[in-house]
Amino acid sequence: MTLRFTGVTGALHAQAARGPIGFELCGAEAGSCRYADGIAQGDRVTLAADGKPVVRVRYAWADSPVVNLSDDAQLPVGPFEIVLP
Repeated sequence: MTLRFTGVTGALHAQAARGPIGFELCGAEAGSCRYADGIAQGDRVTLAADGKPVVRVRYAWADSPVVNLSDDAQLPVGPFEIVLP
């Protein structure tokens, strides 16, 4: 799954880690969210599939999330949840 971000300055970068952290893939059932590995390239982040159903993708979805994704202006990507069609 690839997510495209708008409103970023330059490219997205993972800070202090190999890739972005804080992305979750979620199924329809409560408690089905699990963290996903990702790769940032330009204005896109590609998340690795794990073979389980996905109906939502979320990022930084916690009270005090540990995240590391920012753009060339060092502005962080804010929390979000996307419901897939």
